[in-house]
Parts: sequence; structure tokens; C-alpha cells
Amino acid sequence: MSSGIGYDDDLLKHECYCKREDLHLENPHRLFVIYEKLKKSHLLDDCELLRGYFATIDMLTECHEYVLS
Repeated sequence: MSSGIGYDDDLLKHECYCKREDLHLENPHRLFVIYEKLKKSHLLDDCELLRGYFATIDMLTECHEYVLS
């Protein structure tokens, strides 16, 4: 069994329209700093990198109780 980390450079495009990183915890800079620290500490060396992808409707409805009509 191995460890994995979900990361994709596209995550760095996620930001609030107001561009106020001081007000919003979810921002590209926070993700970049975390990833760089993990890389520099070599914690990523033994991790499988899991890239993002678009989910299909079937994948989304599989994990929700309601069905889209």
C-alpha cells in the first residue's frame, strides 16, 4: 500500500474574484506553499501523485443519494 496526494497545477487557478488572499483561506498561494514545503522535505518522494480530472455524471450520482433527472 502506498500514500497518495491529490494535486494538479490547475488547482492554482482557483481563487476568489475579489483577489483578496488575506480574506480567503482557499487561494493559490496557500496551495503552492504547502506543495513546495512537502517537496522540499522529500515527503512527496514516496507518494503517488493523483491528478485531477473531470467527473462524469455517473461518477457524481454514484456517491449521492439523489438522481439527476
